[in-house]
Amino acid sequence: MAGPRGLGRGLDALIRQTNVEERASEARLIPLARIRVNPYQPRTVFSDDSLAELADSIKAQGVLQPILAREISTDPNADYELVAGERRLRAARLAGLTQIPAVIRELTDEQSLVIALIENLQRENLNPVDEATGLSRLRDMLSLSQEDIARRVGKSRAAVANALRLLQLPPDVLADVASGALSAGHARALLAVSEETPRSALHRVILEKGLSVREAETMAVCFKLNGKFPEGLESALQELAPIEPGAPAVQTRAAKIEKPVDERLAAFQDKLRDHLGHAVEIKGLLERGRIVIKYAGKQALGEILERITGETS
Repeated sequence: MAGPRGLGRGLDALIRQTNVEERASEARLIPLARIRVNPYQPRTVFSDDSLAELADSIKAQGVLQPILAREISTDPNADYELVAGERRLRAARLAGLTQIPAVIRELTDEQSLVIALIENLQRENLNPVDEATGLSRLRDMLSLSQEDIARRVGKSRAAVANALRLLQLPPDVLADVASGALSAGHARALLAVSEETPRSALHRVILEKGLSVREAETMAVCFKLNGKFPEGLESALQELAPIEPGAPAVQTRAAKIEKPVDERLAAFQDKLRDHLGHAVEIKGLLERGRIVIKYAGKQALGEILERITGETS
């Protein structure tokens, strides 16, 4: 089996060889009953409504794009293993078909995983958690940089970086993102709150009070700057879960950011803080002074750099 680095170098050629749209003429019909699903499938959530729509389309027009599969001999119940195209496979079964057009390729386990990941990641309908997990597996398997991943899946480096950051969230938040209860924007707002107790509280309020992404971001920035949420959110937290005697309060340390004496400098400071999403202090006068940007961690520094320069670190 080719090692990760070797596969990384030959990946573009492998993708071309397994492009079912370009090689549809090579497709042949294979029995649905003898196909097992791909154990490396990145997608974990399939919409019933979407599958029903695709099944109706297949009934009317047939399967327009072949699936990609490989032959196997290790499973007594299957002759083929799906590499890419599980939605088409599921919909074809739902439509009552017994055969499906497939392009057959000889692939190793590693190659099968990579093709399955890239085929799914290049599509727009993966949920954010499946996308992030797929990107992470692709990175780890091939030792790719974020820039390399971005080029191979047709996304910007910033989009890849933001997607991977979601995996830093706890399982309960990721489950809500995968189900659609939370958007990726809500998840990124929660990432800005590093402490577990207030992050869990904000997570709950977003769900139960229906906060928009902008509102959630505002709450997160407020906590980052002041060590507590705005009064309105604190009231909502008290409604949802009264704090038991002796339990730790949601509001913790307060970041003491002094306002400049000059009102114009104070306004500039507020604008910089809102733009960067981090605490900012302007010290001095209009004619001369210094700007101090506060951050905690390499990731936060990278975010600041990206917002100032438009480039990712």
